[in-house]
Amino acid sequence: MKEIRKCISVLYRQFQTYINNNTKDLGIGASEYIFLMEMYGKNNMSQEELSRSLIVDKAATARAIKSLEEKEYIFRIKDENDKRTNRIKLTKKGIEVQGRLTDLLEQWNSCITKDIDTETLNIVFKTIKQMSIKAIERNKIE
Repeated sequence: MKEIRKCISVLYRQFQTYINNNTKDLGIGASEYIFLMEMYGKNNMSQEELSRSLIVDKAATARAIKSLEEKEYIFRIKDENDKRTNRIKLTKKGIEVQGRLTDLLEQWNSCITKDIDTETLNIVFKTIKQMSIKAIERNKIE
């Protein structure tokens, strides 16, 4: 089992390095990248929804949102129905980099899955998803 931990850790760190190396000119790091990618799927989320969706603690979400806002990729507005809630929206600049960031993910996925058949990839994905669910349940992350 030690090898699973090590392999997942290597994949995670190498992905971060890949993103960091390929987004330097944008000023976006891997920790911010995941938030933008999530927002491309659903713009106008609250900070809490982003935290829950990505399974990231609220403090890390607040830091990433603040940084992305300072870099003008997103902006915050108060929810019309609940003034205590910030809604996060993409700026024009944030939308403009979507294609590039999506392409980076597709290139990464192609690179790490090259020469692995679809059936094997489906089994790997299903297994990792099950492991992730168990890890979340174990740590009671909300």
